[in-house]
Amino acid sequence: MTAETIIIAHQLKAYVDAFVKRFNTKKRRRDRVEDWKQDYAEVLGSRLMGSFPDDIDQVMPQCSVFLCGTIFKDYRDFQGWDPAGLPSRLDESGEAIIREHLFYILTYARKNKSRAEKSWPVLLKSNTFFTRVADYIQGIRERNHPSP
Repeated sequence: MTAETIIIAHQLKAYVDAFVKRFNTKKRRRDRVEDWKQDYAEVLGSRLMGSFPDDIDQVMPQCSVFLCGTIFKDYRDFQGWDPAGLPSRLDESGEAIIREHLFYILTYARKNKSRAEKSWPVLLKSNTFFTRVADYIQGIRERNHPSP
């Protein structure tokens, strides 16, 4: 690892942590708001809340490192971008990127129940699950932008 890569990884982690912290703030007040789903949707978006309302509370508090891994791998390996551009990309559309990756993780688990039958805390620490989700994201990228 180079110093530049460490700095980029730190910036990515800080950005994802801030996003997760915003969600956790909403979660702490879940019982005190009239519509917790709408409250969560302010951070997560309606697509995630409409598709996975029952999983969000389990996934979000511990997804930070897993998300950093999928985002970095997708950005560098699957989309072929220079990691040096990742911090500016996060400034432009970081929340959308995080939401997209959360959607991929949750969708993979739903479509592959036999490969995602453990609890979310266990899955989000599993290298096997990470590899499978990364392969899933790679497949999406290849379908959307096939090689010539």
